[in-house]
Amino acid sequence: MLTDKELQNWCVRNKKSKKTIKVIANVRSSPPARRVESNFHNVCGRFPSKKMGHTIQFESRTLELAFIYMCEYDPNVLEFWDQPPRYSSFYTYKDRKRGVHCTSDFFLILRDRAGWVECKTEQRLENLAEKPTRVYYKDEDGLWHYQPGENYARQFDLFFEVRSSAQIDPTLIRNMHFLEDYFDEKDES
Repeated sequence: MLTDKELQNWCVRNKKSKKTIKVIANVRSSPPARRVESNFHNVCGRFPSKKMGHTIQFESRTLELAFIYMCEYDPNVLEFWDQPPRYSSFYTYKDRKRGVHCTSDFFLILRDRAGWVECKTEQRLENLAEKPTRVYYKDEDGLWHYQPGENYARQFDLFFEVRSSAQIDPTLIRNMHFLEDYFDEKDES
């Protein structure tokens, strides 16, 4: 996790505005916006993050926990926060502006950028893309988008990404889990 001075340097290096710094500070100082819950579709839990110095909630072992492993061991990820503060955003549907309240799964601070990440299964995204509002859609490169999240992030010069289960390599995650003790020993030396 970054110190206050390291975060200040990061903001200067990445040319972040005062309003963007305020959003990032709010994420870092707020508790998770909600507690994750299990149901018949998922198993939730907590991951003891050494990088963050506290536990990170997850709502799915196969998707969110896998994403957490990727964040924990990716040197490009400086910080990752679960269930960041809720925000309101807008999208246009049938020539009318509509509002939506969102709590994303994660907020990341990377070496060169920061923003929100929403994790969903490929099947769930395909179902959401069929809804008439079309706030979730897939571009020609095969990447998923969430229009209200992107609209909100854009005003702060931050990103909003949708991560699909199709982007998770289960073998990589199993290997990371298997090598976790090795990574810990390497950090201590």
